[in-house]
Amino acid sequence: MDEKFNTAAKVSNGNILMSANNVGYQVNELGEITMHYLGNVKVEGMTRRGLSTKLQKELLPYFNDPIVSVQYLNRKITVMGQVSGPKIINLPDERISFIDAMVTAGDLTDVADYKNILVIRDSGSTKFIKHINLEDSTVLSSEWAYVKSDDVIYVGKNTAKVDKEDRRRNLQSNISLAVSMVSLVVIILNNLLK
Repeated sequence: MDEKFNTAAKVSNGNILMSANNVGYQVNELGEITMHYLGNVKVEGMTRRGLSTKLQKELLPYFNDPIVSVQYLNRKITVMGQVSGPKIINLPDERISFIDAMVTAGDLTDVADYKNILVIRDSGSTKFIKHINLEDSTVLSSEWAYVKSDDVIYVGKNTAKVDKEDRRRNLQSNISLAVSMVSLVVIILNNLLK
């Protein structure tokens, strides 16, 4: 009977999400999932642990000692810009810290702007943009210390560093060209004077 229950998720009518190795139930606009045997179950606002306990209790009439695992299948954040590994990060846990999200995307590049990292958060009909300064320790105690599902983190370029690097490269090229010209003139003069 448990195999019939587990495979019910695979044949339901659009209420199912499938990720790499997981099959799950999608929460509808009413904050409910539709499950085999149980019908519509209100899940909005519940923690994973609370939902697991609730479902285990509701499944007791159908199973001896049911085991329920609750995971997120469609929660993600995007980290892009001046990081070594821009990516979409799946959020399997209740929350992830801003710092952990940055570490997951790899180290910041040499030209990354540490003082102006953007976090774009969609809150229904409004988008919020927060500028994060990694050199400011208050970010660790603010409401932005943890990212939320669908947040976008963008690490921009430090234009002062980029301009400085461009000037250094141009100066090296000009010095190299000047040294080459002087060497050429010396060789020509040396050959003419022989």
